[in-house]
Amino acid sequence: MIRLLRGFSIVALALAVVLFIAAYVVDYLNRDDTMPSLSFQTDTLEIPCNYTEEDLLQGVTAWDEKDGDLTDQILPGTFTRFLEPGVCDLSYVVFDSSDHMATASRRVLFTDYHSPRFALAQPLCFADGTTNHSEIRAMFSASDVLDGDLSAWIDYVDTDANYSLPGDYSITMEVRNSFGDTVSYDFPIHIYRQDSQNVSITLKSGLAYVNQGNTFEALDYVDSVVGAGGREYQPSLLRITSNVKPNTPGLYEVHYEFSLNGTVANGGQYGETWLTVIVQEVGQ
Repeated sequence: MIRLLRGFSIVALALAVVLFIAAYVVDYLNRDDTMPSLSFQTDTLEIPCNYTEEDLLQGVTAWDEKDGDLTDQILPGTFTRFLEPGVCDLSYVVFDSSDHMATASRRVLFTDYHSPRFALAQPLCFADGTTNHSEIRAMFSASDVLDGDLSAWIDYVDTDANYSLPGDYSITMEVRNSFGDTVSYDFPIHIYRQDSQNVSITLKSGLAYVNQGNTFEALDYVDSVVGAGGREYQPSLLRITSNVKPNTPGLYEVHYEFSLNGTVANGGQYGETWLTVIVQEVGQ
C-alpha cells in the first residue's frame, strides 16, 4: 500500500512538472516583446483655446507589431507650463493589450491665446475719503482664455495711494494662470476733492483692452453724462485727452472732462473721470 501511494505521488509530481513546463512553453511562445509606438504628422499642433479632445488627437497615431493600429486607444496627457505665451508641450500615452506603455509629446500652439486680462468694476477715480484700500482691491477681477475666472489668483503688490488726500497715485496688481503666464500693471488712481465735481461721467467699464494695431475710439466707452439736477448731456460735449498708442503695447489713460460755466465753486458744472487702457501685443 505504501509503495502504491509512493508511486501515485511520483506520477503526480511528474505530471505537475510536465504541466508547468508546458505552461511555460506556451507562455514563452505567446509572450509579447513588442512595444507600441506613437508618431505625429507634424511637430507642432495648432489649436484654439476652446479646444476639444478631438483637437488634441489630430495627427497622432499609434502602432504595435502584435496589436496593430492603436490610434483609437491614445489618451492625451497633460500640458507643460508655457515655454513662451501660448506655446507649451502636450504628452500622450497609449497601452497595448499586454499593458505595455508608450509615451511621447509634441509642441502645442494656442492660435488665439492672449495673456490673462484684468477687469475693473469702475474707473479708479474717487472723491477724497470715499473709498479705502480694501474696496479698491475688491474692484479688480481677472480672466483667462484657458483657465476662465482668475480673480482668486490676483495678487496685490504695492500702492502709494492716500485715499483721503487729492492727488494721482497708483496700485500694482498681478495675476497669473496655471500655465505660468504672469502679468503685472501699475494702475493709476485719481483722488479729487468732494466739492469739486457735480457732473457724473459714467463709463461702460473702468478698463479697456485693445489688441495691438486695432483702432481705439475713446468716445465709445462713455455711457452717460449727467449734470446737476439730473440733466443729461451728449457725450460729444466732453473734452477728451488720450495718450493711447494702439500700435505700442502698454498701459495708457484717457481723461474725460465736462465743463460748463466755470467751476463748481463759481456756480458752474464740472466733472471728470479716467479710463485705463491696455494695448496688448497680439498673441500675448
